[in-house]
Amino acid sequence: MTPGFRSGVTKTPRNACKEAAKRAGIKKQVHPHTFRHCFATHLLEVGSDLRTIQILLGHRDLKETAIYYAQRMVM
Repeated sequence: MTPGFRSGVTKTPRNACKEAAKRAGIKKQVHPHTFRHCFATHLLEVGSDLRTIQILLGHRDLKETAIYYAQRMVM
């Protein structure tokens, strides 16, 4: 058996996010996409260009990434 492995427990990204949010005292529901969105938004806030963010997120089309920029402008 692998060290740290608990029999019968499936560690999915969703479960990992749920556990991390609980440990951090976050009451809202948190999903993997929440972290992905926050990551992209933070990169925009610190001046990263859309092309770099596109590559990091794995978007095929820059239009997918531009949504983060458009949402930021509305805020």
